[in-house]
Amino acid sequence: MNHTILLAQQSSLAAIAATTTVMSPRSSSGSRTKSKTGCRTCKIRKIKCDELMPECRRCTSTGRKCDGYGIWGGVGRGGVTSSGTTDGYSDGRTAGVGGAGPYTDQHRHRPQPSSKNDHRAITSRTQLSLSPYSPPRTFSVYPANVLDADEKSHLEWFWCRTSKKLQGAFFSHAGNAVLFQASASELAVTHAMLALCAVHKGADTSIHLRHEESFALVQYNKAIKYLRPRLMAANDRMALRLSLISCITFVQLEFFRGHYQMARSHLEHGLRMLDGFRLHALAESSSGKQHSRSFVDQWILRSFRGLYLQSALFGQPPRRPWVVTEDPKHITEIATFSSTHQAREYMEHLLLRICRMNKAHSEQQYSTSPQSDGVCAAACLSKQDLQHHVQSWKSVHDETLAQFRSTMNGLELFAHRLLDVYHTMAAVMVDTLFEPDETRFDCHTHHFVSIVQQTLGVRNMALTSGVRQKFFGSEEGLSHSIADLGTMAPLFYLALKCRVRCLRCQAIQLIAETPRKEGIWDASLVAQIANKVMDLEEAEAEADIRSLDGPDDNLLIVPDLPYEQIQPLPITCVPAPSASRRVAGIEVLLPDGPWDGAILRCRYQDSPQCDTYLIEKLPIAP
Repeated sequence: MNHTILLAQQSSLAAIAATTTVMSPRSSSGSRTKSKTGCRTCKIRKIKCDELMPECRRCTSTGRKCDGYGIWGGVGRGGVTSSGTTDGYSDGRTAGVGGAGPYTDQHRHRPQPSSKNDHRAITSRTQLSLSPYSPPRTFSVYPANVLDADEKSHLEWFWCRTSKKLQGAFFSHAGNAVLFQASASELAVTHAMLALCAVHKGADTSIHLRHEESFALVQYNKAIKYLRPRLMAANDRMALRLSLISCITFVQLEFFRGHYQMARSHLEHGLRMLDGFRLHALAESSSGKQHSRSFVDQWILRSFRGLYLQSALFGQPPRRPWVVTEDPKHITEIATFSSTHQAREYMEHLLLRICRMNKAHSEQQYSTSPQSDGVCAAACLSKQDLQHHVQSWKSVHDETLAQFRSTMNGLELFAHRLLDVYHTMAAVMVDTLFEPDETRFDCHTHHFVSIVQQTLGVRNMALTSGVRQKFFGSEEGLSHSIADLGTMAPLFYLALKCRVRCLRCQAIQLIAETPRKEGIWDASLVAQIANKVMDLEEAEAEADIRSLDGPDDNLLIVPDLPYEQIQPLPITCVPAPSASRRVAGIEVLLPDGPWDGAILRCRYQDSPQCDTYLIEKLPIAP
C-alpha cells in the first residue's frame, strides 16, 4: 500500500481506499433503557443519564467531565433513544412509521433553549456565541490544548457558524454531534474541519483570501498527517469510521475550493470503502449474525449518498456505482414520513434509480449491439414502477404536511417545500425516460412553471420568515454556500430541458443572483453552462427573439406572496428551438482548480457528433 502523502492540494485518499477492513456495527434495540445507553461517566457512577447530545447535563451541571457516548462505539449505541428514534433521522423501521405515532414524537429530539449561563467555554473559559437552539458544548482537553490561537479561533467559528450553515435545510443536531465528537476525539478530523472552515469562508468569491487559503492548506496537510497512523491499523473499526468522516470532509472541502477532480477522487475512494459495509453485512447475514447499523454508520452512509446524488444530477456520476443496500420500507407501506430526513431519503432513492436507468439507457443507445425485446420490456416495466413510486412519494408527502404541518418549525417546513421542488423535477425525469425526442419535454411546461414558482416560494420563505436568523444566527461575514442540496439542481435541469425562453431565463437568473455553492454546484459556472446551451439552441431564432424581448420581457414577475398563494403565470409566446437544434445531452468536464475553465460537450438530437466549448468561470466581486 502506498502511503506517500503529497501536498494537500495534490493528495488523495488512495491509502484510505486500500483500507477496506470493515467494522462490525452494534445492533440497536428500541426497548433498551437509558441506563444502558448513557454516557461513560454516568455508567461508572451507576446513575441514569439524560442522554443530551453531545454531553449529558447530569455531568456538566455538577462540574464533572462527560466522557461522552463514544462516536467510535456508536452514539448511544446507535443513537437511538428509548422511543426508537434519532434526532432528525429515521430508517423507516422505527415504531410509528406509517401513521402509528405523531410526527413530532418521531421527528426529533430537540434540545431546549439554554441561557447564556449554560454555555461552556471552548478552552480556558473562552465564551462561545451559540444559538439558543443549540445544546451547550464543551471541548474536551484534547484536542483544544494542542491547537494554537488561530486554530482555536477557526474551531470556534466552525462550531458557531460553519457547521450549521453547511447542512442547509436539513440541519440536525444529532448529525452535528457526530462531527463534534469526532473532532474532540481525533486530531485528523479536527484539522480537516479547520481546513473546511477556512475554505468555506471564501467559497462565495473567486478571489480567495490569502490567509485563509494558506491556513486551509496547512490544516489539510495536518489532517492527512494524523490520518496516516489510523490507516496502518488493520481490523480497527475506529480507523474506518475516521477515514470515512475525513473523506466526507475532504470531498466538501475540494468542492468549495473548485478542485472538482480531486473531490471526485476522494469520493471514489470513499465509495470503495463503503462497499466494505455491504460485504461485511452480507458476511454477517450468511453466518447467522444479526446486522444493524449504528447511528454514526447511518450518518456516514447518508452523507455519501447525498454527495453521490449531487454528482449524478450534475452529470458527474462516480465510476463506482451506488451499491450500498439500505432497504427502507416500501413507500406504499407507510402513511406519513416521520421526518424531513426520511422524506429526503426516499426521494434520494428515487432520483438515484432514475439517474442509473437513464445512464444505462444512454450507454445502450450508443452501443453497437442491438437491444433485445426482453430488455426493452424490462425497461418499460421499471419505468412504470418508478412512476408509481414518484406518485406514491407525493401522496405520502402531502399527507405528512396535512397532518403535521402545525407541529413543524420553519426549517422543517422549508425542507419539505424544497423536497417538493425535487419531486416536480423527478416527475419530469421519469416521464421522459427512454424518450429519444426532445420535444417530449414540451408537454411538461406546467411542471417547469411549477419548479420556478416553488423555487420562488422557498426563496421567499427564507428571506421573509426569519428561518435562517432563528436557526443559524447572524449571517454577517458568513458564506452563503452550503455543502448539501439546494435549488440549483432543479433549476439547472429546467434551463437545459425547458424550451420556453422566459422560464429558462428566470431559472438562470435565480441560479446566478447570489454567488454561492451547493456542494458540487457552483452558481457562476452552472449559470454560464445553462446560458451557453440556451444560446446554442436559439441561435437560429436570435433575430426573432431580439424583436420579441423587451428589457424585462423574458422574466416572470411574481408578487411577494406566501408560498401557498403564488399562482401559475401566463407564458409569453416565444418561438421554441427547432428539433434539429435541440441539445439532447451534455457532458461537462469540471476543472481541477478555481481559475480553470470547464469543458462542455453538446450532442444534438439529430446528430451523433458532439461540439466542444470552453466555459470560463467569470470572476465574482468579493
